[in-house]
Amino acid sequence: MKKSAKIVVFVLLSVILSGMSVQKVQADVVDKAYEYLLRQTEDSSFWNKVHALEFLCQVGYKSQAETILKRNLEAVSSVPQERIGYFRCLSNAVSNEDERAFYIGKILEVYRSPDSSDKIHAAESLTKLKVALKDYPVVVIPNDTVGNALLQAYVKWGFVYNSVSDSLDYTLLFSALDSENEIDRKIMAYGLSYMGTFDAVHWKKIVSSALAEPLDSPCTVFLLHGAAATCPDKITFKDEIRQIKLRLYNLVVSNDKTNQYEAYVAFGKIGNQEDWSFIKDSFEKGCESNGLISAEGWRDIQSAQAYAILKMNSQQKNSGFTWLDWSVVVVFLLLMLWIGYSSFKQNKTASDYVLGADP
Repeated sequence: MKKSAKIVVFVLLSVILSGMSVQKVQADVVDKAYEYLLRQTEDSSFWNKVHALEFLCQVGYKSQAETILKRNLEAVSSVPQERIGYFRCLSNAVSNEDERAFYIGKILEVYRSPDSSDKIHAAESLTKLKVALKDYPVVVIPNDTVGNALLQAYVKWGFVYNSVSDSLDYTLLFSALDSENEIDRKIMAYGLSYMGTFDAVHWKKIVSSALAEPLDSPCTVFLLHGAAATCPDKITFKDEIRQIKLRLYNLVVSNDKTNQYEAYVAFGKIGNQEDWSFIKDSFEKGCESNGLISAEGWRDIQSAQAYAILKMNSQQKNSGFTWLDWSVVVVFLLLMLWIGYSSFKQNKTASDYVLGADP
């Protein structure tokens, strides 16, 4: 074999082995992220458990989540607030539509009961499940101005949905987002990430709001997450996505638990290979307690990081060739062209062409 050909083969094998090594590292991180979420389903904080279970459902581990939920359901089925978290998770985990309707019905019972103490949690869960609350009588919390204001904000979010079609009441949605009522505005911004894909016209309005909102506003991370979740096409709107991610990077290094948590979840929906190393390194670094975020909060943030890793990995698999695959193909083609050109330069006679000329 010619010396030049040996060099080419060596370089090509090096690229392939390097790609395999990187892919193994990525697979190891994905495994660690999955195992972390599984451990978090036993966390001492109930809502950390619920978030981990919801993340598992969203990245394709519904059967595992369903098993855990049903094993523990009896212990929480009569506990206010906690029962709502489990009913919501189960409605997302089960594959049978009748079962899903059953668990949504359990939440509706709490929402409509005059004596329930967890109406707000029920309203929040129903809106996250896209239940059209306009189909039910308006519920109030008497003698609790603050609690009732929060409940009505969730009800307004639930009124955005339509039970007979997938269309949204954009007029009501943007009315709340433009409102001077901070509770209505914040809850509607929070709800954006649960509403599904928007059409381009309405999505651009969300993006404009998200990019114009002051970075220290409590609504900013929800608007950015909402813009990420409702994007109709990440490739067509890559410039807008880039601007959204730049703002998310500012929030993900803040000392605010909500900002970090929501930003990492948003990265799971719009992140790509450029963001992979940052999220992987943040996850592997673990909690860095600085006294501003509790240990419980850090564990929840790590769940969001684990979700982002699993979600991005899933999207990468569904997109076909990865950047490593394409790198190997491009290097291979370039080297083959180089071999052809090099051989062409060395061939002097017809015999050289047939037999191959030594350098």
